[in-house]
Amino acid sequence: MSSTVTSIKWDSRPLAYRYGLSALAGAAALMGRLAFITPGKPSVFNAENAPMSLIIALFSLASILLLFGRETHIDSTSGSMVQEWRLFDRLLMVRRRYRLSDFAEVAMKRQCFSNDGGRRTGDILLVGLRRASGKFVPVCYFNTPADSASLEAEQTAQSLVVATGLPRKATEL
Repeated sequence: MSSTVTSIKWDSRPLAYRYGLSALAGAAALMGRLAFITPGKPSVFNAENAPMSLIIALFSLASILLLFGRETHIDSTSGSMVQEWRLFDRLLMVRRRYRLSDFAEVAMKRQCFSNDGGRRTGDILLVGLRRASGKFVPVCYFNTPADSASLEAEQTAQSLVVATGLPRKATEL
C-alpha cells in the first residue's frame, strides 16, 4: 500500500464550466421570477402558478449546487477516507470521514442518465467504495456513451485499489 494521501475530485470539468452553468441556471431562475412580476398585481406564489414556481425553485437550487466542489482524500497510513464539499472549491461546508476498514471493495456502478425515446444515449459511471453491508459510497463520476467503457474510470478505480489495498469488483448495471 502507498503511504501518501491520494486526492480525487468528484468532477473533472474545469471550474469555469461549472460556474458558467451556475450562471445560466441562475439567469433562468431570475427570468422565470421576473415573468411573475406585473404592474399593479402582487407577485405571489399560489396554486395557480405552482408548476412555474417549482421550475424556478429547481433552477435556483441547481445554480447554487453547481458552486460546490467535492473532493475525496484517501490516507492509507491512517486508514481513513475524507470527503469534503467546498463552496467555490475554497470554503469548507461539509466534511465526512470514513475508516477504510469499513469497506470491502472498490466498485464501479453504471447508471443511465439520458433517454431518447426509449433508447439509452449515455451513462454515468460512478467509481467508489462498497461497504460490507452493500452500501456504495461514490468517489467520482464519468460520463460515457451507453454501454461503453471508460479508460479514465478504469484508471481511477485502479488508483483506488492501490491507495486503499481493497480488491476490485466488476462494474454493475
